[in-house]
Amino acid sequence: TRLTAEQNRQLQGLINELRVLKEQNQRLLDDNQELRDLCCFLDDDRQKGRKLAREWQRFGRYTASVMRQEVAAYQHKLRQLDDKQQELITDNLELKELCLYLDEERTHIAANALCANCGSSVRNPLRDDGDGSSSSTNAEETLSALRNYERQMPVSTTLEQVWNLQF
Repeated sequence: TRLTAEQNRQLQGLINELRVLKEQNQRLLDDNQELRDLCCFLDDDRQKGRKLAREWQRFGRYTASVMRQEVAAYQHKLRQLDDKQQELITDNLELKELCLYLDEERTHIAANALCANCGSSVRNPLRDDGDGSSSSTNAEETLSALRNYERQMPVSTTLEQVWNLQF
């Protein structure tokens, strides 16, 4: 009986040890499954990150392409505006020269004009340019001078015809 009791005790110890090992094995299996799930999650997350990075790369390339096109369009428009500005500057210089020429002609005609009644020379006082503090603009003065010249012009050319010749 002693031997049986001793064997029962050893057997009970082995059963307890087996139970402890089974519990440890189950915990390790649970930890293993949790780690596998975590690996799958991290792998999915990594793949999503790569996909998102590729999409952002595509978006970046598309945006850069659109920006290049927009910049090229704005540069083209800027060149067109610069060309138009140069044309306007040239036209303005030509108009200024025309106004100066017409003013000289008006002065010349006024200096040589004779009164229709008495035959004596008629002199219009020269216009004082002043210091620029008058209320009229240069455009108004130029237009006024051109209209005066038109009235004094001995030929049948009108101011509108002169303007039409330039444009």
